[in-house]
Amino acid sequence: FYTDLTGFCTSCLYVEAEPGFGPKFSARPMGEIYIDEDFSGVITITYRKFELKAWQAVAQFGAKNVPNALSKVEGQNGDEDMEYLHCVRKRRQPLPGSIFAKGMKWESVYIDLQTKKVVSEGGYHENPYLTARWSKDAGELYGRGPGITSLPSAKMLNAIWRTYIRSAEK
Repeated sequence: FYTDLTGFCTSCLYVEAEPGFGPKFSARPMGEIYIDEDFSGVITITYRKFELKAWQAVAQFGAKNVPNALSKVEGQNGDEDMEYLHCVRKRRQPLPGSIFAKGMKWESVYIDLQTKKVVSEGGYHENPYLTARWSKDAGELYGRGPGITSLPSAKMLNAIWRTYIRSAEK
């Protein structure tokens, strides 16, 4: 999380409840995360595009929800990667005080990208994706910070080393 924050100037932490154990925190790679914010600069939509092995998809979503993955598991292809999209966004009209997932403040939808079908729907009381941005200017979506500031120097050092290696080869 902190490495992404200093390097990419934006990082994302996913918090999920694990029954019997409490909250579980896991950093998500920024290559998987796409965000959008409302008029006041608060992140209200997070998309996460990720891969699961077929057997992992069956374990997470249930056999009846991912028949495509189940057929791969039954056909001895359980280690094949499958792409999914997790969309978490603020619900337009939540039901105040609702204990049911479909009435909570934050909507959660998992989509199988191969079949384009919803495999799981739910909700959260709070946004489970904690996205930090080092700093940002007005109108920017993703952050900037030390990683962006040092990028030109890093590119220059890489160019110098390439030249040095080519001259050493000669």
